[in-house]
Amino acid sequence: MTAATVPPWSPPASPHRPNRSWNATRPAGRIETAFFDARQTLGVGEARNRTRRAVERTVPFGLLACTVATTWYALAGHQPADTDEHRARARWYTTKTQPSLEDMTAKLRRTIIAHRFRGPHPHQAQPEEIQAVLTAWATAGT
Repeated sequence: MTAATVPPWSPPASPHRPNRSWNATRPAGRIETAFFDARQTLGVGEARNRTRRAVERTVPFGLLACTVATTWYALAGHQPADTDEHRARARWYTTKTQPSLEDMTAKLRRTIIAHRFRGPHPHQAQPEEIQAVLTAWATAGT
């Protein structure tokens, strides 16, 4: 295919699916793009053990992880300013109109890390309070 016969680029139909090639608007193109993203971003198909069973387990799990990340982003993580923020960090990427799978997984990772290292919630008992209750129960004989 020569440059003269390549159709012009058009945006993808889904707001949460990046457009990696000119054929991403076709259903087969979207599937190919999803597989490409899953391989490149999440390492689908990179089983450490190359046995048939290992590949049969890891590929579906990786595709499921890709689906979970995309679904989480669509339901809870999407912010309209995400693409603008990415354009501000990477000024050479002026044509970015929608978040890519890399953007979605990066935001999911940041959210998980922030939640993991965030301090305890005020309504949760502190370790000292828990120890005081356990000590009181022990002295009461229960």
